[in-house]
Amino acid sequence: MKKSFILMFFALIATVSYAQQQIPSELIWSVKGGMNISNWSQGGDTKAKIGYKIGGGAEWVFTNLWSVQSGLYLSSRGTKVDSDLIEIKVNEVYLEMPMMGAARFYISDNTNLVLSAGPYIAYGIAGKTKATVRGAASDKENTFGDYGVKRFDLGLGVGVTAEINRLLIGLEGQYGLIKRLDFDGDSPKNMNLSIMVGYKF
Repeated sequence: MKKSFILMFFALIATVSYAQQQIPSELIWSVKGGMNISNWSQGGDTKAKIGYKIGGGAEWVFTNLWSVQSGLYLSSRGTKVDSDLIEIKVNEVYLEMPMMGAARFYISDNTNLVLSAGPYIAYGIAGKTKATVRGAASDKENTFGDYGVKRFDLGLGVGVTAEINRLLIGLEGQYGLIKRLDFDGDSPKNMNLSIMVGYKF
């Protein structure tokens, strides 16, 4: 029994070593860009706002199936209110870094489907909020001013990407966990859907 266990142990080590030789770890770089469709949760009469997302990504591939994805992106988000009395447009520009675990599934030659999920962090670096009362002058303030939207955001993201050779086409969804404003009632949080295209090197 003891000899069998020792033989199985060494066989396992040999198998893992061989697999590591056949599937070496690899760092892959990419560039991505696309369109954001963003809004705030619990926002009442808020409506979705169109923005952009652009940046560079890095993926640490350690098996044919599993990898870790990250990167740094400039992401434009926000929300808007359009009623009979007032129009408000909230523009937020974040510097965003995701940290996603990913699983890659073979579809056909040079084509894979990648599913990813994990947290992200973001920091607001720019943005203006414009309020216009119907029939009156408009007012514009810094979105991340002293009494404005919180700069720091943290949330969860999911994604699905089709890899066709080196071309990337994907959808990414994000839901923030930190409320944007210090209201006693509603606690609006960021919601975002990104339609992305990219290229990996």
